[in-house]
Amino acid sequence: LPMDELANLDEAALILTVMYERAMGQRSPWWPYFAMLPTESEPLPFLWKEDDVATWLEGTEVFRRIVEDLPAMRADHARCMAACRRFESRMEYFFPDGKAPDRIPVPPDSDGESDGEGDGDSDDDSDSGERFTEPDDGPYGFDAFLSA
Repeated sequence: LPMDELANLDEAALILTVMYERAMGQRSPWWPYFAMLPTESEPLPFLWKEDDVATWLEGTEVFRRIVEDLPAMRADHARCMAACRRFESRMEYFFPDGKAPDRIPVPPDSDGESDGEGDGDSDDDSDSGERFTEPDDGPYGFDAFLSA
């Protein structure tokens, strides 16, 4: 991405950069460093499945922080994906076919937190009023964002 795009992402720019370098695999100059890191991430609660978080942590300070922080993380990820979409043809390690995946519609009756795809943050489509969220999977997904 151009430097001005990265500058607009603030601290999320570093996360996006790590995600992209990881997606490059051995082509990345950072590959030797990434190869030394553990392949399994620490089992941090914000990486858990939503049902597990509720089952094991509801009523705790950790649960409260996850509920409060995940929407902001989703918003940062959505800003990163918006920048990537503007330059999708150049993001070959995220989008090998030159096309970013579509955003995922959030059902109208959903509060954005019950299906694991909204987690409290979604973008409104100004024309239709529909709400959308970003994919969780893939080198560009929210899971990769959290792991970076």
